[in-house]
Amino acid sequence: MPLVPVKEFRFPEPGPDMFALTCKNHPTAEYFTKNPYQRGLHVIKLPEGNIERSATGECKCPFGDLVVKVDESS
Repeated sequence: MPLVPVKEFRFPEPGPDMFALTCKNHPTAEYFTKNPYQRGLHVIKLPEGNIERSATGECKCPFGDLVVKVDESS
């Protein structure tokens, strides 16, 4: 499944479509969003391993390290 940097992905106006994201440095993390610039990110799965974490348990990587998992079948 191709991964597109979040800042390069063209999100549509929020509608019914949800997009899956992960951190390029911690690919076990999973997020969903309709559009991270207009809506929030929903944490589905926290990253695994012994890493530096935020107060919410997420990795401390910057927003720009997120990548969108592109489904080529759609």
